Amino acid sequence: MKKNLKFASLVIILAAAALSGCKDDDDTTYLTLSGSLSFRVPDFVPAGYTQSIKLSEISTVYADDGTEVGHYFSYRSKIDTASGPDYVYTFVIPDTLASLSVTCTAFAKGYYGKSYSGTMVVVDPAPGKSLTGIRNDLADGSFELDGNNICYQEFGDSYWTMVNLPPTAGKGESFNGYELLSTILGGYFTWGEAQAVCPDGWRLPSDEDWSALAKHLGGEAATSFADFPGVASKMLANGRLNGDLLWDTAVFERTDTTGFSALPAGYATVEGPIYKHGGAGTYAAFWTSDEYEGKGVYRYISYSNDMLYAGTADKTGFAASVRCIKNKD
Repeated sequence: MKKNLKFASLVIILAAAALSGCKDDDDTTYLTLSGSLSFRVPDFVPAGYTQSIKLSEISTVYADDGTEVGHYFSYRSKIDTASGPDYVYTFVIPDTLASLSVTCTAFAKGYYGKSYSGTMVVVDPAPGKSLTGIRNDLADGSFELDGNNICYQEFGDSYWTMVNLPPTAGKGESFNGYELLSTILGGYFTWGEAQAVCPDGWRLPSDEDWSALAKHLGGEAATSFADFPGVASKMLANGRLNGDLLWDTAVFERTDTTGFSALPAGYATVEGPIYKHGGAGTYAAFWTSDEYEGKGVYRYISYSNDMLYAGTADKTGFAASVRCIKNKD
């Protein structure tokens, strides 16, 4: 996902780097500055986010012959020249949904410039802001969970939540630790956590429930734990984040005629407290309440086939999304 969300900004960064290191048309020979220039900004930020960068903490750039080195910061078409090593540059994220870059450039007479950029995606997690294209118009009702509005829809004899459950009750992790993405992508839960996070009156669906859902959507399979062709396209959200299509690599049509609104949140592998995310932008994975040969059973959708797959994964070493279900009264 990050690749998709930040692609436009990556182009800008590469262009800036090319400009800072290019050679003038007069064929003058320039030297290369020594040292490094680096800083970190979050990948995802809300409007109003503020960060200060102290020059002495991010740059060790120098000229080998002792030529004086200067620095400047550029952000949103504005350039600020650093007054010295103790200079502190502060930027504030505006109320806009976009990818923004902050660049610091070191320069010296007779030398190529050296630049470093950090790119951030501005996210508003409120419904209908950053995330669009979700079929909330098909909802049959909603409930509140930890201040979040969770929509649900009727499928056959059951109600299913239309969004991935966010981290709740001290369980689950956000995508790369960014809590503001929790109401968009939901949380990532181990199999054991997934068994206990659905609110009162709701439960984690079994594989039999997933099979019933797939058959309700027109799929055909003989038994539970079977793959269902031809239903994934009806379940994929035609969702966009800040205007960028999330399932942009899917090789089949994304109709979301059902309102299930599956997003490519991917999954995470878990090593102690460390969650390593994968498959974002290309993969949606959902735990079931079942287990097989000591592993947890999950359902998943891949960008490459119009198929609702069945799979198994380590109960503690794999984290996936959670949808909740309840029987109709």
